[in-house]
Amino acid sequence: MDVEALRTFVSVAEAGQFQAAADELGTSQQAVSVPLVGLESTSMSGSWCAPPGGPG
Repeated sequence: MDVEALRTFVSVAEAGQFQAAADELGTSQQAVSVPLVGLESTSMSGSWCAPPGGPG
C-alpha cells in the first residue's frame, strides 16, 4: 500500500478540494490527483480490504 498516496488522500479530505490540498502540500493539483488514481484502483480491487482468510 502506498503510504504517501494515503497521506495525500487525507490532505484532500481535510482540505475539501484538490487545489487546496495541493496548496497545503506545496505542489500542483496534478501531483495530488495522480497518486489518488493508483489508490483508487487498489481500493477497487478489494485486495486491501479483504480479511486475511479471504471474504466470508
